[in-house]
Amino acid sequence: MSKWITKETIAPEADSWSGMDTWTEVEQAAVKETADKAIAKAKGNLSIEEKRLLQRLSDPVDLNKQEGDFPIAAWVVEGCLVETFGFASGPPGSTKTTGTIALATLLTGMRPNHPMMERIIKRNVIVFSEDEGQWQKNWAGYTKEYLDPESGYNPNDHMYIKRFTVSPDDDVNMVAKMMRYTIDHTLNGFKHPETGYDPLIVIDTFGSVFNTENIESFGQIASVLMALGEHLGDLPVMINHHVPKSAERFGSDPLGSVALKALVKGTYGWWRDEADNVGYMYKGKARDVHEHAGLKFKAIKSVNIAGVNKYGVRGEDRILIVDVEVLSNEEYSELKMSTVGNPTSEQRIDEHQKAKDKLKARVADQFTRIGVEPKNKSFYQNLATEVGISNKKSSVVVEGLIAEGWLTQITKQQIIPTHLA
Repeated sequence: MSKWITKETIAPEADSWSGMDTWTEVEQAAVKETADKAIAKAKGNLSIEEKRLLQRLSDPVDLNKQEGDFPIAAWVVEGCLVETFGFASGPPGSTKTTGTIALATLLTGMRPNHPMMERIIKRNVIVFSEDEGQWQKNWAGYTKEYLDPESGYNPNDHMYIKRFTVSPDDDVNMVAKMMRYTIDHTLNGFKHPETGYDPLIVIDTFGSVFNTENIESFGQIASVLMALGEHLGDLPVMINHHVPKSAERFGSDPLGSVALKALVKGTYGWWRDEADNVGYMYKGKARDVHEHAGLKFKAIKSVNIAGVNKYGVRGEDRILIVDVEVLSNEEYSELKMSTVGNPTSEQRIDEHQKAKDKLKARVADQFTRIGVEPKNKSFYQNLATEVGISNKKSSVVVEGLIAEGWLTQITKQQIIPTHLA
């Protein structure tokens, strides 16, 4: 008797179950067909998310694949930017938005004669941004400068820009689910009509869209990334994220927390050389081999765009046209080794002295207000972080002041300022 034949699956209302062992194969096949139809009907009642989850759970890896059949990286820009669920962070003014807009004009095919097009297979772009005005204005500037009226290129067929912010009361999992619904159903996938490639999803910026800029809770930020990864993780995603200006350093870790890195598949860093006005997007953690270190973006001209302000007054605004080039591994290494990315010994000494002076002033202020009282070392490290000294450097600064005798170590755990004792 087949294992699937039970009273519950065939005839739960039957009072008697005798005689089943004598059923013919034809009778058993008929019952199995009925059961299969019931299962198919049940699947038909599943929600979209349930169907997607069922597909993910019922699609095992084929272990019989031979060389040549294994999955390899798909590229947004071949050799430079892999198609992944990625997190790209940098300080304000590091070319995050302007660079992404310039890249989008290439991806969507607006600038077919650009040299970088040999590395790009066209795809559409979907943008969720708190500042859709900047995207619209810049897009209009590139359209004015590069769009050939005879090309048949319609920006609305290739670019979807939506102002979007999450309120504190919103369920981030539901928000991510609705973002996916918008892509799959409202936009019917929004694949590029020529190539059929998935669109690049841009969130610009993570903090402004999801209201995380003032969130200190690791759990809250992680929950947003987990929700986005769950619903958008199979699409190419670029999440632009602000980090403090004090964190700016070329080649620095794009996403400091190891635990947060585990929630994304690739990290990239944004940095701008203010002297040359060149922006860089360089790879951080990436699971696939890159031929090059990333991309660089250089302003080449400005364009005036006519518009109207919120009071109805017409005028013009100016936007920068940014060129896109490959950032080679050699150039990346040179930049990282330069004094911009890695200060000389003299510069490091100067940095530490400034940090010590900041901490001295903060300690003096603290003891003026509360009186002289021995404190442990972590107390001084906390004071250091209050004045903008990084956690990593705060310990070094405190140790330095102890060594100089400005802070006297009473025991292994307690120190006080000598001049205030």
